Amino acid sequence: MKKRIIKYLVSGILVLFILISGVKGFEIIIHGNSVVDLLIDHAVNEDRTSVDVSWKGVVKDGYTIVAIQKDGEQRVAGQSLETTIHENGTYKIIVYYVQNDHEANPENPKQEESVEFEDTITEIQEETSDIKSSDKSTSISQIQTYSSREIGDTEDLIIDETSFPDEEFRAWIKSQSYGSDGKLTPSERRNVIMISLPQHGTIKNLDGIEYFTELTHLYCSYQELNKLDLSKNTKLEMLECFKNQLTSLDLSQNINLDYLYCSYNNLTELNVDNNPLLTDLYCENNQLTALDVKNNIKLKLLRCSVNKIESLDIKTNVLLEDFECANNKIKSLDISHNPNLTTVYCYTNELETLTVGNLTKLDTLFCQTNKLKTLDVSACISLKQFWCGSNQLRYMDMSNCTKLTSLSLGTQQLGDIYLDHGNVFDLHTLDEHINSDNITQADTTAAYHTLEGTVITSIGMGYYFYYDIDCGFANKTMRVGIIFRGINDWKTPLSIENWRVGETPQQPKASAWFGDNTLKYQYAQTANGEYHDEIPNTAGTWYVKASVTGATTYAGLESDPVMFTINAWTSSLKIDDWSYGEKAKTPTIEAAIGTKDVHYVYSNTLDGTYSEDIPTEAGSWYVKAILHDTDEYKGLESQPTKFQIHQAKNHWIQNPSLDNWTYGVNGAVPQAKAAFGTNAVIYQYSDKEDGLYTSQKPNRAGIWYMKAYIQETANYEGLEMNVRFEIIQPQVKIEETDTIYIINSGKNMVFVCSGLLPNLTGVYIDGNSLDQKNYILESGSTILTLKENYLNGLDEGWHVLQFVYGNTKVETRFMVQRPIDDNTTITHKPDVNTGDSTNRYGLILLFGASFVALNLIMMNRHKKKL
Repeated sequence: MKKRIIKYLVSGILVLFILISGVKGFEIIIHGNSVVDLLIDHAVNEDRTSVDVSWKGVVKDGYTIVAIQKDGEQRVAGQSLETTIHENGTYKIIVYYVQNDHEANPENPKQEESVEFEDTITEIQEETSDIKSSDKSTSISQIQTYSSREIGDTEDLIIDETSFPDEEFRAWIKSQSYGSDGKLTPSERRNVIMISLPQHGTIKNLDGIEYFTELTHLYCSYQELNKLDLSKNTKLEMLECFKNQLTSLDLSQNINLDYLYCSYNNLTELNVDNNPLLTDLYCENNQLTALDVKNNIKLKLLRCSVNKIESLDIKTNVLLEDFECANNKIKSLDISHNPNLTTVYCYTNELETLTVGNLTKLDTLFCQTNKLKTLDVSACISLKQFWCGSNQLRYMDMSNCTKLTSLSLGTQQLGDIYLDHGNVFDLHTLDEHINSDNITQADTTAAYHTLEGTVITSIGMGYYFYYDIDCGFANKTMRVGIIFRGINDWKTPLSIENWRVGETPQQPKASAWFGDNTLKYQYAQTANGEYHDEIPNTAGTWYVKASVTGATTYAGLESDPVMFTINAWTSSLKIDDWSYGEKAKTPTIEAAIGTKDVHYVYSNTLDGTYSEDIPTEAGSWYVKAILHDTDEYKGLESQPTKFQIHQAKNHWIQNPSLDNWTYGVNGAVPQAKAAFGTNAVIYQYSDKEDGLYTSQKPNRAGIWYMKAYIQETANYEGLEMNVRFEIIQPQVKIEETDTIYIINSGKNMVFVCSGLLPNLTGVYIDGNSLDQKNYILESGSTILTLKENYLNGLDEGWHVLQFVYGNTKVETRFMVQRPIDDNTTITHKPDVNTGDSTNRYGLILLFGASFVALNLIMMNRHKKKL
């Protein structure tokens, strides 16, 4: 009985609210019991002869609405009932519901529970309004071309279509005391500080409102406004324009605005940067994707629910007390910088993080239906109402929230956890606060899982496991649900062989760890194309995919596409490799028709330009077979086949050689011939076999070495060989010589040798190297002049002069003697040693004869003196 009285009382309050406000449409929640509430929405039709009603049941987590019934009529399955009411009155609504872990049975209502509500309709009128509905709209062209009438501060303003184009707004202005005479004096315009239009009107624009420059309060809700220009109403402090059709709202000139209610429009953006005095902002049920309130530091109330906002920063709004942002797309929210917050509604977003902090004044926090994995409200000591169901929370500490009167932890669904090995899982890995003392297994999962401490054993794949965790407040626990599934992967990767037109198609091969019984193959002509079950049978490149359908115990699986070819050729294209310099190999392939007309094209890259020129250079190459269209058959083109022209082995056909030559004549020309690179042979020379080789050809006698080599190329190997040769010293002899030197004669001695001066390596007298200061050398052959000073110092008698040219030596003799007298000079021309063998006996006889002749001459001179 008490509950029924409360319901009538609520209904009466609702009726009173409707009568006072005259709202065209509204939403209100009537509380039933601890499980079910009723959401009511009324929308009065334009002629006010009927009301469109929506009744929607709202249940807490763990329960489901089965059906809704009105007044004994047939009940309607589902969570809501929509109907049209044509008479005022009180209507009974019954909501049927069950717990989630029981199945509804319409034939056995004892398994269901129900709760009754009453809704009173009073908006229907028997007579329509005196305001005619015809010809009330303003055309688009009128809206676009409207401009306010120019009027002086002392002039009266005529209330006509020019100054107030909207007929209904113009009629309302005339209905006011200041407009009843059809005009507005300057003082009347200045005295208008508030305009409050009747709700449920059809005013489409407020053009003309700019004449009321002292306006501070404007109430124009529940109209059909599609634009609103308030740029001239700079003193505006309060604006209510909700339940219209506005798509934009420019408030940049309204710097005194402190209250804005623009909910239930079609706004896609709202800029309040120039409204620093704003304390209350209502902008729910629009199309906003962003909202910047950083400049609104005096804001105390912000309600922006039911939009498309993705992020919201309220760190600067430290005075904020009432904050609602439910039903958006916000992923992260930080309210820890708002110490005055008492109420926060942020449910039904995409929140992954909610930073609460030390909000000691927070009274109400509704954050259900998000993606929160952790949430700390331990510092919220004033919290009375807290709902956080339908998140992914593992643990909650409510021990400090001792003032709670309404707590709904709901069921937290952590979603799927995939296990790859075994069937054991430790809940402590979800949250460090979970331990064997604060969790218990829910009875609903005992048949499929076993909990030992914090470890789940004997896991039933595909079935939910629920645990209840103690939240530290009045034995209140939070239920958390997990479903385990097996990790799936390909045990055998997808593969398929090529085949030829007319052959039996090859069967793809693949196998998964789970679900091979659902394995399916599909085909497409491109990797990212549309795949079908039909196996292709026409020539070309194709792709195949393998897939496994997921189940409650494992995840589904789909492979990457694998390419294969259906060939129209009756044999594969083949070609043998060859080496550089060899005759090119001929490709082979066969077609069902036209094999004799096949021609081949080549390229050095797979996707390069192909030509009929047969390659000759070493490297990797590709060949394709092409058969052009004819009247008899359709043309074909094979896939490229790769082949190799290898680097050729190289060798000397004629070993490198260089003939010796005699110094002074033109040098011999080196000779060499190789299998490859004869024209590229390089010759270099050195005086040592392991010495430094240069391209400079030697120009002096001696032993030399020549290196002949061919550098390696991609086409053939390199070669190298060393050859010894000699530049021969020519035969040397003394051609002219002085034989006798008379001491102090004042003359030098000159000797001429056929050896070339550049080849001279030493001059010796009596086996001793001659100091260069004692002689002069002149080129041509070798002209040696012995200096007088040196000759005067030699002993009397015979001396041996030796010229040395490398390994070649040649010598002669000369005599040093004192003068005999002024008229007699002994001359003797000795034999010359040219380096050939000399007859010793001849020399001895010559020496003896010379000695006898010399004595006879001296004896003859002595007789003459006597």
